[in-house]
Amino acid sequence: MKKNFNIHEAKTNFSKLIEVAEAGGEIIIARAGKPVAKLIKYDAEEFIKLNYDAAKGLIPEWTDEEWERADEIIRASFAKEKEWHKEL
Repeated sequence: MKKNFNIHEAKTNFSKLIEVAEAGGEIIIARAGKPVAKLIKYDAEEFIKLNYDAAKGLIPEWTDEEWERADEIIRASFAKEKEWHKEL
């Protein structure tokens, strides 16, 4: 069930809209007739899955040795930066 409400109606009936969302309904909130927000039931498992899927492929699948080398490079760059600040 999908229902549309303007912001004033949504504010006035917020508790009722939460009940509709909890029951599986979808509430669209509009400003001046233009949809700006959607109120739906929160599903923790689905939220975690979506966040995991969004990050999939962003973290390289490196060996331990490759991660250690990356750490060394990062530490060295911070050490150089720290030395540069001492010169100021």
